[in-house]
Formats: sequence, C-alpha cells, structure tokens
Amino acid sequence: MKILFLNAPTLQHFGILGQIHPPLGILYLASYFQARSNLFEMKALDGYREKNIEKIVQKIVDFGPDILSVSMTTPSSTFLL
Repeated sequence: MKILFLNAPTLQHFGILGQIHPPLGILYLASYFQARSNLFEMKALDGYREKNIEKIVQKIVDFGPDILSVSMTTPSSTFLL
C-alpha cells in the first residue's frame, strides 16, 4: 500500500511567510506506519518547498498513492480553496 504524506503549501505566493516548524503530525504518522509494518511504501512531500501547485499535483499523480494524508495550517487551507 502506498501512502503519501503532504504538507500543504502556504500563501507564500501571495506574500505571506511560510512555516517555521516541521510538520510533526506527518512525521508521527509516518514513523507509526514504518514501525508497525514493512507493507507500506511511504513518501513525504513538503508543499512549502515547491514553487507551484502544478508540480505538487504532478508529484502526487506520479507516485499514485492509495492514501493521501494532508496536513495544513489555517493559512494553507485557504490556498487550496
């Protein structure tokens, strides 16, 4: 089973500063799955480091996850609308 953990991008494209701390929720989930089974193929994608949404979408499609786990802050949630 393939799982992709996505740390959603912020509104940095609109002049709002990005994240200053690591996405602990994603890190905790990934370590939980990794410790419990080797049946999972996992990948993490940091939206804060990507320059545009098209690259993020393409990386998701290329990996083809069975589960997409998204973590976001309030400013990030308005970006995805």
